[in-house]
Amino acid sequence: MSLQTFFHHLLEPHCPDCRAELREKREESKVCESCETLTRQLEIANHEKELLLERLLKEPTTEVTTSLPATYVPPKQVPWAVRRQMLETEDRRKAQLMRNAIKPDVAKPSNVKDLEIELGVEEDVCQDSEAKNKDAAHQG
Repeated sequence: MSLQTFFHHLLEPHCPDCRAELREKREESKVCESCETLTRQLEIANHEKELLLERLLKEPTTEVTTSLPATYVPPKQVPWAVRRQMLETEDRRKAQLMRNAIKPDVAKPSNVKDLEIELGVEEDVCQDSEAKNKDAAHQG
């Protein structure tokens, strides 16, 4: 800034020519936010395009893959018909195992009298019934 312009601004602060020059300088230096945002987005998009092009143009590397023997992996969702069949066969197998299981040597009593004898209840019941009969005879 020269000495002459300094005195001009000092003596005539509201000069229209000087104001127009200041306004132009401010407008040139100002960049709106939307322009900055668009510029950033454009830079990001260009960077992504460059990365994609590099990836596409890169020569593929041959990788040696070792194949493992194929093993059956059952699907996680089994249709109901197949699931029902699996459950039925499993139930049949369990039932067959239960039938073939070694049965205990305990013989089942064939009637109530044998069961009472086995449990030792017959004597108690007989004694209780005799005591009741005696009480009834004494009362009556």
